[in-house]
Amino acid sequence: MKAVYIGLLLLICLQTLIGSSDGRWNGRTCSEITCADNERCYEQEDNNYFTYSCLCSENYYREDSTDRCVSKYPFVKFTPELSNDSRLVVNEESKYYLDVVARLNYNNGNKRPCHGIINLDKRTISIYPSIPQENATKEVLLSKSSNYTWVESSNGIILDNAIEGGNMENETVYVCRIKSPTWTHYSVGMMRPSTRLCQDDFYQPTNNYELLIDTE
Repeated sequence: MKAVYIGLLLLICLQTLIGSSDGRWNGRTCSEITCADNERCYEQEDNNYFTYSCLCSENYYREDSTDRCVSKYPFVKFTPELSNDSRLVVNEESKYYLDVVARLNYNNGNKRPCHGIINLDKRTISIYPSIPQENATKEVLLSKSSNYTWVESSNGIILDNAIEGGNMENETVYVCRIKSPTWTHYSVGMMRPSTRLCQDDFYQPTNNYELLIDTE
């Protein structure tokens, strides 16, 4: 009888090492694993043998030097300074070309299509993707003369403290860039009091102001 118990114990140990009868590994599962920042737990199966490991989340890759998951689309932070021609290209080596446009005249008779809208809510501006594209990200939004705090969100990029309030008699122009692995184009947004510049499904007036994105 003692030999039977020992045999059963050995069989249980063997199953634990090999895996359970349905092929699932009896070790830690994703619910028991805590991954680092920008990582997700993935289940992988090979010949009915399951493993669970932390891999980089979508749009992140593992940096060899640090063994950390970093963004494929780095977030750019800087304070723009206008040149004499009111345009600026920043840090060519970083492969990000950021233009600051001081003024943009919409009253020139051109009917340029709107591709999205920037929703204004008190002192926060939210940038929403205007043209859905696979792996496309909004990288940066610029104003012509201020320091801002950048916050990434699931809806895009939020720029805090962008509007001080009051009547906007002068045009304020912002430039942002949409970047993807395969294409890039600039979008320009301008805020004016209660001015609807074009008709499309993206139009949403908020607090009597609109910030419209137009393809430059």
